[in-house]
Amino acid sequence: CSVFDLDIMSGKHNAGKPMPHLTQLSYRLTSIGRRWVALGSVLFFSSLSTVTAQTAGETIVSTGYAHTCALIDGSVRCWGDNSLGQTDVPETLLNPKSVSANHYHSCAVDDNGVSCWGLNNWGQAVDQPGGNMLSVSAGKIHTCALGDSGVLCWGYNALGQATVPGTLSNPVAVSAGAAHSCALDDAGVQCWGSN
Repeated sequence: CSVFDLDIMSGKHNAGKPMPHLTQLSYRLTSIGRRWVALGSVLFFSSLSTVTAQTAGETIVSTGYAHTCALIDGSVRCWGDNSLGQTDVPETLLNPKSVSANHYHSCAVDDNGVSCWGLNNWGQAVDQPGGNMLSVSAGKIHTCALGDSGVLCWGYNALGQATVPGTLSNPVAVSAGAAHSCALDDAGVQCWGSN
């Protein structure tokens, strides 16, 4: 896990140390494996990750195989290849707060739980209503979400990527990949599925 603080105005960074003069144009970049997250006015990240907007008006962008979804000004918008319905955002989303796209499906967290759309051949795009969900991460053919009760994964599980280990303690982030999943908890980063 690497942490870099960037001061966009000066272009300087200070690896692993917080900068006391962070401004509105500054970002905190965090890398866990192949995932980079920028916490600031705009959030960009790879298809293997997700983050939750921290303040109103922030933007989250997530890319799938050939489509992209974004949470912009409180609404989810998707564009690109829609051959399997992966850009058909449900009109029923209520106050979305997180979005994730991968391969051929997309998901969002809103006041009703997790809503997914697109390819659902392994149950990866099944909605998960209820609970206080915080974030979602769409994997290739499985999906994971983080809520008040911990991490929940569903969809394809032949390699154990949707079998959440019982050893997670106070998880704060989850990321679903092609055939594995990882979570950040009190012990650090824990992964399961294909190694």
